[in-house]
Amino acid sequence: MSKTLEQMIRDNADIKGNAQGTEFILTVSRDYKGKLEIYIHPSNKDGDTVDFYVKDNNLTPIKGD
Repeated sequence: MSKTLEQMIRDNADIKGNAQGTEFILTVSRDYKGKLEIYIHPSNKDGDTVDFYVKDNNLTPIKGD
């Protein structure tokens, strides 16, 4: 099962002792059917990545390997 967005943020965010928090990169693309996809990864550091389809305000995990 894919990691949830909340799990990925909790695992990769430097929220202890960092008043500014952690930046993440969000990349948007379209798949071959025109569905919007987002890819979220911690900025400037190694960490987990999560991928979702976006429709209205709903995120659906894209199944990985």
